[in-house]
Amino acid sequence: MKSNVSHSLTSCDDEPLPSILVGVDWGDSKHAFALRLSDGTIESGFVASTSEILHSWLETLLMRFDSQPIAFVLEAGSVPLIAALREYPQFRIYPVCPLASAAYRKSFRPSGAKDDQPDAQLLLQMLVVNHHQLIPIPNQGSVETRLLDKLVIHRRRLVDRRTALTNQLRSTLKAYFPQALQLLPDDLSRPFVALFLERFPSLLDLKKARSSTIRKVFTKGGYRSAEKIEAKIQLIQQARLLHKDHALTAAAELQVKHAIMEIKLLKRQISETETQVNQLFKNHENASFYRNLPGAGPAMAPRLLAAIELLPTQTVSEAQRYIGVAPVIERSGNQCWTHRRFHPPGFLHQTLVEWAGLTVQYSQWANAYYLHARAKGKKRYTILRALAFKWVRIILRCLETSQGYDEATHIKRLQQADVPWALPLLPQPSNT
Repeated sequence: MKSNVSHSLTSCDDEPLPSILVGVDWGDSKHAFALRLSDGTIESGFVASTSEILHSWLETLLMRFDSQPIAFVLEAGSVPLIAALREYPQFRIYPVCPLASAAYRKSFRPSGAKDDQPDAQLLLQMLVVNHHQLIPIPNQGSVETRLLDKLVIHRRRLVDRRTALTNQLRSTLKAYFPQALQLLPDDLSRPFVALFLERFPSLLDLKKARSSTIRKVFTKGGYRSAEKIEAKIQLIQQARLLHKDHALTAAAELQVKHAIMEIKLLKRQISETETQVNQLFKNHENASFYRNLPGAGPAMAPRLLAAIELLPTQTVSEAQRYIGVAPVIERSGNQCWTHRRFHPPGFLHQTLVEWAGLTVQYSQWANAYYLHARAKGKKRYTILRALAFKWVRIILRCLETSQGYDEATHIKRLQQADVPWALPLLPQPSNT
């Protein structure tokens, strides 16, 4: 299992900053750069974004400076460029949040003026002045773990796209065929929905069909209750057209047809992605640990593995801040207030908070904490962030000691600490 290594998230490691520094501003056709030499001299220019020219330039830098370490600073959104830089072990890469670089730029140019070359120099200045506050990209695990991370993110995007399409389909049906929403299941991505709408794209087509044909379609779609099928047939017989605008109906039917085609394609893409995710997860050395966590089902367990295994080496408190589940305290004069952390790593934060919500159903202590916080008037999302905060500490502790999570053990520790909401709990062995 992965061990938890104490390392600061808010400052770089103990190695001194390399004497050669490069600030790079990403561009579609060319990248602006500012190169700072060991004597403080700054050279600036542009390099084409083609892979051949880019790698030739990087290799020239290594030859020029005898393969000594070189620090690169660039915006975190420049993913392809970061991937290219990681091909060279001599490079130390400092990604900067785009919002941070934009705020830094506005502090010197409040007019809003922006240009690639000055931006590269500002990034370089950020590294020189604030390098103790910037975090170099660490070794982010094996190729398989990083691939798993990319695939679970891709799967989530496909699912979100399918959700957007089903919402669009629902809206279109409301505009010309609202009865379909009463006849079809709530989940419009189900195969029966496509089967039904391909056969009956409008109410007129449905009314022209025989009752026996409609019964066969519902039976083929998985309906087994004759009573429910007859109730739907009766609804069809009593249905009336919403309007007789042929132009609106014809356009809506085409939109429904195209939405169904896209939903079918997305279903195949999601299935293909899930197959690869499941295979990578199955072969991972820590798969059993994440699989046995409360609420970690087939979709969530791989997401948790990728999220935790690819955290920068750090302490528990720093991990909680990095994920964005630790509270932020602001003080000004005699005032002090606490709020959520802004702009955390989106998918990472989402994964831990969504999983915390699932643990409320599968973990006795998590459910007790949730109910206790709700009784105090806390909002759901605030409670789930607090739960995720607790779970991060538990997971990293288990990984550090190479032990699986045990529900009964954790409840016992809570009761030994006299946590009020945990005292009435009856520890039950976890299903590990």
